[in-house]
Amino acid sequence: MKKNISNILIGLILSGLIIPFFVTIFYSRTADLVTGLFVDIAVLGAIVLFYIVYCFIERRKNYRRNLIITIGGVVLLFFLTYGFQLDAANYVFYKQREESLNQFAQDIKQYGKIREMTDGKISRKTINNSLYEFTEKEVLNQYSPVVYLYKDLLEKLEIDEQVHSKFREKLLENSFMSFETFKDGTISFTIGGMLDNCYGFAYSETGEHPMYNDCGKIIRWEKVAGNWYAWGTT
Repeated sequence: MKKNISNILIGLILSGLIIPFFVTIFYSRTADLVTGLFVDIAVLGAIVLFYIVYCFIERRKNYRRNLIITIGGVVLLFFLTYGFQLDAANYVFYKQREESLNQFAQDIKQYGKIREMTDGKISRKTINNSLYEFTEKEVLNQYSPVVYLYKDLLEKLEIDEQVHSKFREKLLENSFMSFETFKDGTISFTIGGMLDNCYGFAYSETGEHPMYNDCGKIIRWEKVAGNWYAWGTT
C-alpha cells in the first residue's frame, strides 16, 4: 500500500515539475504575468507538500535523497533554459496564428489610413494617437484635454468604421492590445506588459531593429520566422 502511494506521489511531483515548462512555452505569450506567477507558485507549493508526505511514507534515505536531487535539478534546469523556453513560446505563438498574422499585416498596409490603434478594451483608447470614447458620458469623464467621440474621430480621420471594427477583432483574435506603424513600414504589435516594460511581435520587411515604440526603448529584437520578430522594452 505504501509503495503504491509513494509511486503516486512521485508521479504527481514529476508531473508538477513539467507544468512550469508547459505553461511558459504554450501560455506565457497570452496569459498575464500575475496568472503565470500564480500557477508557478501553486505548483511549487504542491510539490513541496507532496514531497513532505512522501518523506513520511518513504523511509529509505537514498530514495528521498534521489527525489530531492531530481526536484532541485529540474528547478535549476527551468531557470537555466528560461530564455530558450521564451524563444519556443514565441515560435509557438506565431505558428498558431501564422495565417491570421500575415493577413492582418497585409490588411493594415493596404488600407493605410490606420497607423496606430488600441483594441478599445484598455483604458487608453486611441486611433492614430488620438484619444476617443464610445459614449458622450465617457468623453466627459476623461481628464485629457482632447478626447473625441468614437464616430466623430472616425469621420475626422476618414476611417471606415467596418474596417476599424475588423482591425479591433483581429487584435483581440491574435491576443494583441495595440499596434503602431513605423516610417519604414514595420508594424509593431503589443501583447502585454507593465508600464514601460512591454513585449510583443513586429512585422518587418527590412528586419532593422527599431530604437523605440509606443511602450519605450526596444532592447530585445529577435527573429521568429519570415518577416516576424519578437521584441521587448525596458
